[in-house]
Amino acid sequence: MVLSILGTIAVLFIFGVLYLTNKEQTVTVKQVDENQTLIKKSRQIRVPLLAFNLGNEYPLSGYRVTHAPHLTLGKHRITIMYEPVQSSAQQLKLLQKSHYVASAFQVVNATTNGKKQTIPKNQHEIDRLRILYSDDGIKWQTVHTNYPNWGIRDPDIIHYKKVWYVVYTAGLMKTTDFRHWQQISWNYNSAQQFKWFWAPEFFVDKAGQYHIVVSATQDGTNFGIYETDFNPATGQAGTQWGQISNSKVSPNAIDPHLFVWNNQYKLLTKDENAKQLNIADSDTYDSNFINSLVDIPDLGDLKPEAPEAEPLNDTDTTNEGLRVYFDVYDMQGNYYGIHYTDSDASLSKWSQAKAIKADFIVRHFGIWNNVTKK
Repeated sequence: MVLSILGTIAVLFIFGVLYLTNKEQTVTVKQVDENQTLIKKSRQIRVPLLAFNLGNEYPLSGYRVTHAPHLTLGKHRITIMYEPVQSSAQQLKLLQKSHYVASAFQVVNATTNGKKQTIPKNQHEIDRLRILYSDDGIKWQTVHTNYPNWGIRDPDIIHYKKVWYVVYTAGLMKTTDFRHWQQISWNYNSAQQFKWFWAPEFFVDKAGQYHIVVSATQDGTNFGIYETDFNPATGQAGTQWGQISNSKVSPNAIDPHLFVWNNQYKLLTKDENAKQLNIADSDTYDSNFINSLVDIPDLGDLKPEAPEAEPLNDTDTTNEGLRVYFDVYDMQGNYYGIHYTDSDASLSKWSQAKAIKADFIVRHFGIWNNVTKK
């Protein structure tokens, strides 16, 4: 009698397991790293009510699964957690020996169709930091690591001793291992002078002093370019802003990138009114800039923004020009990722735009050059 009952229970158990492993339901799956940061866009999938190898069915390059639910019965959302395959030490070594390290952001919940990305309408945009590296400045690899789980747009990156700093709209953080990220308190608008504050970047002046440059507006309409000090030894950023003055630049300039090239200060900006890129030069970093157009041929209806520059030749900047990176978008709300144009030595002629190569649609580069900035 007892054996009969046990046999019946065993049969029912087997049939129950078979039912649960064959019966499917639709759930939304989130794939996150160990900081709970989305790695890619959440999506709907069909899964069995009882799944034993769910994580293995959804692998991600550069990551391995650390947690996946087995029982999905009654769940509408599930989360699969991943950890980086490479150790922190391996990734640090890789970044330090690469020619370029870049910060960027990814709109994780955007709709991507080939090389075009459409920003979701009537949804909260999910912007997350991404770090990339490259040796030629054209083919870029993503660092598969644990990213900070908060909104980050327009990031720029520098390396100082063992610390990597990232400044963004509108915040500041640091890391030493690309696993753990520390937000740095920064009351950037202490005087309440700015209504909007966009795309800050680091720059180093001719004397080796660090600064942050930003586009900001007091009236919500016309943007100006402002700068403040930054101390990389302490991670402390200034709160007193000086506006770049006495300059012939766009009256509504955004996305500044300020750097020294051939012992002269260069200021790349986007003219928000004309939807074009300008490059200005001056002997001082806080005044007297004079604009000229970055005349990129054959852009058609596409618009450039968020310029970033690197020398075509790190050791011979007098005989070779600049490579300027920029975001490409259209007026219908579509984005096409980072492109670049190369100039001649006089910065008067620019090549046709070409897209960088990356495994996602990259937005708003900030580049650290390990050769020129060590």
